[in-house]
Amino acid sequence: MNMKRLVLFLLAALASGQNLARYQALQTVSLSSSAAAVTVQQFGGTRTVNFERAWVYCSVACSFTLAQNGTAATATTLAISPVGTQPASTVHAYSGSNVGTGAYVSNAYQVPAGGTFTIDISGLYLTKGGGAGQNLTIATNNITGSAEITIQWTEK
Repeated sequence: MNMKRLVLFLLAALASGQNLARYQALQTVSLSSSAAAVTVQQFGGTRTVNFERAWVYCSVACSFTLAQNGTAATATTLAISPVGTQPASTVHAYSGSNVGTGAYVSNAYQVPAGGTFTIDISGLYLTKGGGAGQNLTIATNNITGSAEITIQWTEK
C-alpha cells in the first residue's frame, strides 16, 4: 500500500506543467466499530481551492461518501502536506471530523478488503474568500480495521 501511495503521490506531483501550489491531507487510523473522516475547509482564504483526487484504503471491506459544504468542522486538526516546495496552505484540514451534513452527499463508494479506491474530484472546489461552511469531507462507514484517507488539491 505505501509503495502504491508513493507512486501516486509522485505521479501527481509531476502530472501538471502549471505552477500551482499542491497539497494533501492524509489520515491513517486504526478503527474499532467506528468511522474515519477527513475534512478540508476554507476559512476566508486568499486562494481558490481546486480538488484533484482522493484515495481511500481500508484493510477490511468498507464504503465511503463525499459531502460538500456542511456545517463547519471544529474537531481535531490534521496536518496539511505540501507536494514539493509550496507556500503555506490557505485551508484547514480535520480528522475525526465533526462536520455537519453537507448540502451535497454522494452515493456510497465501495472499497474491497485491502483495496484502495481512487476518485476524481476535479469538479469540486472552494471559492476564494469563502467561509468555514465551504468544505469537503470524505468519511467511511463504521469498521473494525485500518483506514487511510488522502485528499489532494491545488490552490491558486
